[in-house]
Amino acid sequence: MTRDSGLIRALGVPAFTLVVINTIIGSGIFGLPAAAAQVLGPAAPLAYVGCSLLVGLVALCFAECGSRVPATGGTYAWARAAFGLPVGSSVGYLMAFANLVGSNAAVGALLLLSLRNALPHLPPVGPAIIVGLIYLLLALTNIRGVKAGARVSTAAALIKVTPLLILVGAGLFAINGDNLRVAEAPSVGTLASGMVLLFFAFMGTEGPLSTIGEVRDPSRTIPRALGLAVLLTGTLYLLVQVVAQGVLGARLGEATDAPLAEAAAVVFGPPGRTFLLWAAILSTTGYFTGDILSGPRMFCALGQDGLLPQWLGRVHPQYRTPHVAIAFYSALCATLALTGTFRTLVIFASAGTLMVYLISVLGLLRLRTLDVQGDAAPFRAPGGVVVPVVAALVIVGLLLSLSLREQLATVGLALVGAIPGYLKRREP
Repeated sequence: MTRDSGLIRALGVPAFTLVVINTIIGSGIFGLPAAAAQVLGPAAPLAYVGCSLLVGLVALCFAECGSRVPATGGTYAWARAAFGLPVGSSVGYLMAFANLVGSNAAVGALLLLSLRNALPHLPPVGPAIIVGLIYLLLALTNIRGVKAGARVSTAAALIKVTPLLILVGAGLFAINGDNLRVAEAPSVGTLASGMVLLFFAFMGTEGPLSTIGEVRDPSRTIPRALGLAVLLTGTLYLLVQVVAQGVLGARLGEATDAPLAEAAAVVFGPPGRTFLLWAAILSTTGYFTGDILSGPRMFCALGQDGLLPQWLGRVHPQYRTPHVAIAFYSALCATLALTGTFRTLVIFASAGTLMVYLISVLGLLRLRTLDVQGDAAPFRAPGGVVVPVVAALVIVGLLLSLSLREQLATVGLALVGAIPGYLKRREP
């Protein structure tokens, strides 16, 4: 395999750090504090620390995988190079249906809850119609061309981060210390359950590594930028949880529809609640603009590779976009968003993504054994086998904390995804 030629290595530590932060921070943080409080109460910040450490280890593994297999497809390409087409196909299915569709639908379910709170006078079907129309509008926008879709998403990062910073900045002065007192340390199993939920907010570190060919001095820049990005993101998330818990106390676990809006109502009064509700709505819509631009491409690629129905790989003759994949992806996400619950979809997305991460970190050990690399010497994660092995053990622990039904659903999707790859490998 060869690297793309002619790329300018212009991304240093500050620029690449911001790219990673923008990819990690999503709209899920507007709803997750309540779910975390239900599981862990005031001890929820421990889960944020645990997720930050895990994602930091996984990100280092991804950096090395990306430098050894600098090919389009990311985790799909790495798994295929390490273990063959069936495992690559399995990862492709997990990425498509859990990481992409599951995440999108979870955020859609959060948008539905936010609209119901922001527009209480509408009939119950009103917010559902609005969510459906948003999916339809964005699908049509992206079918008409990639440039149109990209222009819509340029302000997403600012919309996501600003309200969180405002809430944290003012909320730190409104905390009741008694609300943060941990009466009893959580068990390992309970902590793991909380980490599986919160892991949803940390997903996405693999995306920016597709730009590794444009990073200056990768062996120095990548580990520093990834470490800094995970530290800053984890700190922001932790502060958001501390403020919400410190302001609301036991009420945080009950505010499942809009926990940060309820915290803002205490800090700023009713206008604060309205502000955070609409901030969550705008942040969610901003997330959709980027996700519906990129997510369908995975379905298109799998269709063109014969791992999903080939009609998903069709390209519009005029707009040159994967119009069938965009329509299918948007319809599937909208259906799950309108029929599923935020927490159920979060667990589905997190569990599937954890399985992808497990295959990837184990795949790194295999890539090292096979000495797979591009044109130049690859970036090597520090610590030898320690980083991938520790990451793998933590991920296995989190997967074991799931219910049997959740485990079977995750493993079942992985096995179903391997079947097309196995059949295709047997073709003459």
